[in-house]
Amino acid sequence: MLTLHVLLLCCISTLLVQAGPKSRKAVDILKAIKFGNCDDAQAQGKKADYSYFTNITINNVGRGRDVINGQFVNMYPAKKTTAPYKLWSCKSELESDCELFGTYSHDDYCATAVEKGQFYSGVYLAFHPPLACPLKKNMVHEIQNASLDAEAVMKLGSIIPGFKTFHWLTKTKMIALPERKEFGCVKMMFKIAQIRV
Repeated sequence: MLTLHVLLLCCISTLLVQAGPKSRKAVDILKAIKFGNCDDAQAQGKKADYSYFTNITINNVGRGRDVINGQFVNMYPAKKTTAPYKLWSCKSELESDCELFGTYSHDDYCATAVEKGQFYSGVYLAFHPPLACPLKKNMVHEIQNASLDAEAVMKLGSIIPGFKTFHWLTKTKMIALPERKEFGCVKMMFKIAQIRV
């Protein structure tokens, strides 16, 4: 009888071991590492008429999903905006380990920020009240459960060799038009990681 129990336990253990790892698959997720002000001088409104992020938190809410919460305080009444930005590939989370990958620009940043289907859409669409031009001075926008779209990022990165091995850093300047005044800057760093589901 003892032999039968031992044999049954061995069979059940073997089935569990075989079923466990094989029933789970690896999926790509987007790990949010940094989000907020481009530099410390920008933080907490230390520059006059310069917008800033405050009380930013990044939390993992399960299954590889990170959410960003906090506030964006707009300090400049911009009628229209443009947004030049730079993208760096980084060997680690340290900005000193980053190499410039490219320089780009959004011609109408207000429209671009709330455009659906972009990798950053889940961030800017989480602003309350919505980020819309004309931007009002001293307006506090609550950021609630914002997230980057991993699928959209993977689509963009699919043509870049080694895309998944790097950390990616963006810095986007907010420029008011027609006066061409810089009134803010947002920094974002992310990395592709894998989890088993």
